Amino acid sequence: MRRNAWLLGVVSALAIAVSLTRSAPADENVDDFPPMIVDLLKTPDREMRSLALQQVREGLEGEAVTKRMVELLPTLSTEAQADLLVALGERADKAARPAMVDALDSTDAAVRIAAIRAAATLGEAADVPRLVGALTASEEAEQAAAYSSLERLVAEGVDEAIVAELDRASPERRGKLIDLAVARGARAAVPTLLAIAEQSDAADRGQALEALRELAGPRDVPRLVRLL
Repeated sequence: MRRNAWLLGVVSALAIAVSLTRSAPADENVDDFPPMIVDLLKTPDREMRSLALQQVREGLEGEAVTKRMVELLPTLSTEAQADLLVALGERADKAARPAMVDALDSTDAAVRIAAIRAAATLGEAADVPRLVGALTASEEAEQAAAYSSLERLVAEGVDEAIVAELDRASPERRGKLIDLAVARGARAAVPTLLAIAEQSDAADRGQALEALRELAGPRDVPRLVRLL
């Protein structure tokens, strides 16, 4: 009961602090950023930290706030860094992209996976090779996060970047990239899929043909007929 009452008090104080911050002019710096947010992000209590993360996702507005969150990242525990990276991904402010890119190289698996998840909204075509590399990571959670982010990534040039990776992919990755092309409806992959299907010794020839059933168009009929 005491803890519930205390939590309620924290939530109320946090709401007041956030409302005061949101009432400031949009171009104002964040010198008055609520200290309570910083304290909650640094607490080892995950339940308490979630209160601050909720404000990061949707309570506090503006690029300046995002940059303040990015500045805080190195001062946090790895668990808190991972939580904040996921929240920044859900916030979807591209000002957080440099922090996401740096975190892709983290030696901590949780931080690295959180960065991969954040790439779904913060990433660009230039990040595709890094995400494709994670498709064959040793951690299954990392592989799954990479596939999900590549499937959802909507930045310009992503389909073309995935096709470029498919062109030079190892057999271990090629099957997953073919699946991705289908999941994304990436017609840009059709020429590469046709080339794979035409290789009689390709282990994933059948998978390429299945993908072509979904992605090929009328202009591809002559080559498909030759395959028959």
